Amino acid sequence: MISNHILKTTIAANSVVGRNYSLKVLGIETSCDDTAVAIVTEDRKVLSSERFTERAIQRQQGGINPSVCAQQHRQYIPILIEKCLKDAGVSPKELDAVAVTVTPGLVIALKEGISAAIRFAR
Repeated sequence: MISNHILKTTIAANSVVGRNYSLKVLGIETSCDDTAVAIVTEDRKVLSSERFTERAIQRQQGGINPSVCAQQHRQYIPILIEKCLKDAGVSPKELDAVAVTVTPGLVIALKEGISAAIRFAR
């Protein structure tokens, strides 16, 4: 969920700022039908990771319905974020960054992840 470029950038920022702890990042993935959230450290340690998908609805509808995916992302992102924070033993204020999928993917699904990331970061 977090690219090498972002990791290198955060590591560089960490050394410039002089932090003596590992940065923590909330990652949100909504490129298609799965809703995924994770909290990771800059040294790639996964503190918590959660995923939701609803295959039964997809089978009922004969495949992936982008509008249904977006609705599920809206519903489950906050739930998964809360679960990850609790499982990782981290408060929102202890997070240093939010990373979110921006491409490739279904535009309507990506929009939900991006909107959630912006709301959380505020």
